[in-house]
Amino acid sequence: MRSFVLPVSALLLGTALLLLGSGLYATLLAIRGIGEGFSSSAIGLIMGACYLGFLLGCLGCPRLVQNVGHIRTYAALTAIASAASLAHIMMVDEIFWALLRGIAGFCFAGLYMVIESWLNDRATTESRGRIFAIYLMVYLGALGFGQLLLLTADSSGFVLFCGVSILISLAAVPLSISSSPQPVLESYTRLGIRRLWLISPLGLVACFGVGMGQGAFWSLTPVFTTEAGLGENGTAIFMTCTIFGGLILQWPIGWVSDRYDRRLVIFVVALLSTVLAAVIVFLTYRADAMTFYLFAIGYGGWSFAVYSLAVSHANDCTDKTDIVSLSASLLLVYAVGAVIGPLVSGLLMELTDVQALYAFIGAVFLAIGAFSLYRLIGQPPVSPDDKTAFVALARAGPAAALMDPRGPEQDEE
Repeated sequence: MRSFVLPVSALLLGTALLLLGSGLYATLLAIRGIGEGFSSSAIGLIMGACYLGFLLGCLGCPRLVQNVGHIRTYAALTAIASAASLAHIMMVDEIFWALLRGIAGFCFAGLYMVIESWLNDRATTESRGRIFAIYLMVYLGALGFGQLLLLTADSSGFVLFCGVSILISLAAVPLSISSSPQPVLESYTRLGIRRLWLISPLGLVACFGVGMGQGAFWSLTPVFTTEAGLGENGTAIFMTCTIFGGLILQWPIGWVSDRYDRRLVIFVVALLSTVLAAVIVFLTYRADAMTFYLFAIGYGGWSFAVYSLAVSHANDCTDKTDIVSLSASLLLVYAVGAVIGPLVSGLLMELTDVQALYAFIGAVFLAIGAFSLYRLIGQPPVSPDDKTAFVALARAGPAAALMDPRGPEQDEE
C-alpha cells in the first residue's frame, strides 16, 4: 500500500485540505444564511448556484488546463475560491452570495479535474483501482471532518470563513511545490441526452434524480436540522454521520450489486432511502439528537450508494471504450439535477415547513425506485459476460472517470 500512496501523497494531501475547506464552507454558509434571516428559497438559490458553477466548470475548465497547464490552473482557482469564500462576510446579500457560491463551484470543478487527471497520470494498471478507492476515502473523510470544524467557532463571526479561506489556500501548496511532471489532460467525448437514454434509461434517470435529492440534502439539511432543534453543533454532527454512513456502506452494497441484477439492487436501495427519509420527516420535532444521528447514518449509507449503482448499471450496458465518456456525461446529468433540487426543495420548505425537505428527497428516491422496478419488469437483465465490477464514485469532478479501473486505460498502461 505504501508504494501506491507515496507517489500521490502530495495530491492526496491537497485533496484533503481542499475538501476540509469545501465541507466546512457549504454547511457554514447555509447556517450563516439562517442567522442572517434568509428564507429557505434564498438559501436554496445560493447553494444551487454552486452546482451551476460546478456544471459550467466541468464544461469550461478543460480548455483552461490545456492552455495554461495543471499547476497554474490549480494555483489560480484556489486563489479565486479562497477569495470568494472570504468575500461573503463583506456584504450580506442573497444575490451577492449566490454569485460568490457560483464562482466557488466553478473553481471546485476545475480543482477536482486537476487532481483527478494528475492521479490518473500517476496511477499504473496495478495501482489504479487502489488509488481510486483511497481517493474516495480521502474525499468523503475530509468532507466529513470538515463539518466538525463548525464546532470550533461561532458561525455568526468571521473566524470560520477565515478558516475556509486558509484551508483552500493551503490546498495549493502540496501541488505547487511538487516535483512531479505535469500530466497531459486526456480528453473524452461528452454524450448527449439521447445517447445516454439509448444506452441506459435507468442510469440517466437515476443520476438526475440523485442529483436532485442529494443537491437538496447538501444545500438545505442545515436549515432542516437547525429548525428541528439540533442547533449548529448538532447540524455538524448530523452531516458528519450522514457522510460516514455513505462511506461505510458503499462497498458492501456494491458487492451485492455485482452478484444480483443491478436494477433490483437500485430498487431496494432507493426504496430504503425513501423509507429513511420518511422516518426523518416523522422524527422532526419529536426525537432527540442521538436518534437523528442514527438515522442519518442509515440515510447516508443507502442514499449515497445510488449514484455509483446507477453509473455501474449504465457501464454494464455499453462498451468498455465508452465508459469514460459515459461516466463523465452522467456526472453532468447529476449536476443539472443538483441545480434544480435546492431550488424546488427550498421553495417547498418556504411554502410549507422544513419537513418538506426530506419529504421531497423521499419522493425523488421513490421515483427512482419506481422507474428501476419498471425497467426490471419490462427489460431482460444484462448478460453476466457484459457486467462490470461495481466502483464507488466520489462525484467530485469529470476527470475521475479517467481513473475508473473499468475503463480502457487499464489495457493501455
